[in-house]
Amino acid sequence: MYTLGNWPAGSHGALVGLGILREIEPSSLVWMWECVEPDWVEPIWLTDALHDGRVMGFYSCGSEWCGVHVVENDRRRQWGLSIGSIVDAIGRALGGMVTEVVTQRIWLVGTMNRDGNYRELILLRGGGWPDAATVINSATRLLRSPAPAIVALDALPRENVWIGRQVPTLSLAESVSVVDGSLQVDLAPLVAQLNASTSNGSANWLTVTEAAELLMRDLPALNLEAARARVSVGGNRGAFRTNNLKRDQRRIEATSFSAWRLAQRDRDLDAEDED
Repeated sequence: MYTLGNWPAGSHGALVGLGILREIEPSSLVWMWECVEPDWVEPIWLTDALHDGRVMGFYSCGSEWCGVHVVENDRRRQWGLSIGSIVDAIGRALGGMVTEVVTQRIWLVGTMNRDGNYRELILLRGGGWPDAATVINSATRLLRSPAPAIVALDALPRENVWIGRQVPTLSLAESVSVVDGSLQVDLAPLVAQLNASTSNGSANWLTVTEAAELLMRDLPALNLEAARARVSVGGNRGAFRTNNLKRDQRRIEATSFSAWRLAQRDRDLDAEDED
């Protein structure tokens, strides 16, 4: 819960307009900032019958320098966060359809394809909570993603929560802003992180067979030979990044292949729906 304090100009109204903040029941406590010793206090609240029933608070801190404080009723107002509205606003900002993966903890909120870097954007809440590792590693949709990137709603997850993989992360605290009444998420830090990883030689390269085996996970109807053929055709057409060699010497860059692989899956699913 948040009381109305030193908000940056316009931010409170914008967040209320987005539904991210909603007013809840008034607090019995107020922050007595004007007192010699500022503190949370509970004034005596009285109705002023002489002024149209206006409620006023009175508090005596006992200091000879303060006397009795008169407290406006508006200082009791407080707001609560709406997680659902936050997730929807982030989904709109990233241009994706929000899909809940783990109730109130993990959501698929869109995709990113910048500078040859493709990622599925996964919104994570509670990355620093004690159960983060359990929640993350029980999320089948997240574990099956060939190229996930984590967008952290609050604390960044610790490195040891991941099982057998490196996952790039973006802190919303550093990358989100409110512009013209809507959220905007700056993905540039995530792109820079991925580019730095590639430039340091940590790009992941696959053989044609390894790529085909990954494709078979999404398209179980394919056998290995058919999957290898489809991967080879995609490589010949430049659908993903390769080392420009042929046959057994060909290597496929994993991130660009992930983007193509997901497109293949979606295309086949759409064809099944039409049937």
